[in-house]
Amino acid sequence: MFVKKININLENIETPRLILQQISQEHVNDIFEIYYDYDVIRFTDSNLQFSKDDTIQFINKINELYQQEKAIYWGLFEKKKNKIIGTIGLYNIKHKHFFASISVLLNKKYWRQGYMFEALRTFLPHAFDTIHLHRIEAQMYIHHEASVNLFEKLNFTREAMLRENFQIEWKQENSYLYSMLKSEFQNLKEFFS
Repeated sequence: MFVKKININLENIETPRLILQQISQEHVNDIFEIYYDYDVIRFTDSNLQFSKDDTIQFINKINELYQQEKAIYWGLFEKKKNKIIGTIGLYNIKHKHFFASISVLLNKKYWRQGYMFEALRTFLPHAFDTIHLHRIEAQMYIHHEASVNLFEKLNFTREAMLRENFQIEWKQENSYLYSMLKSEFQNLKEFFS
């Protein structure tokens, strides 16, 4: 089937422990807890948020980008704790090329518990089959082992090492570029079901 348009769709997505849902101002405390933590932000392109006003501006901005069909962000709502523990974003959306970049952030209290793997294993089918992306790419600092391991475990392909394109703690650093194509995803459908 030939698809003519990306379907910018922010429907809820459910996993055994999580509900991926739209971020709103009612989540300001949870989002602030994530984006105020230097350990969470330091290897990303995200800005540290110093106040809840910064967080409200961020939430307003991502929802504005969603309305403009330029980005989509989901909050990872942990069912038992009744709170947002992380985010998944598709940004740099290129409608003509059916392409987007992906970003992931997780509250430090939930690291190494499989939450992001669980979320992405359910999210990626939505990104390819419902949103109709052809390519998703992720960039990460080469020494951010958790991100490298996560995307390799999800069967993303490392395409390149980009030289000194990230600034980490006032030093230019290299990053890896990973991607997955829709055809690769379709060959791995059993893995994602």
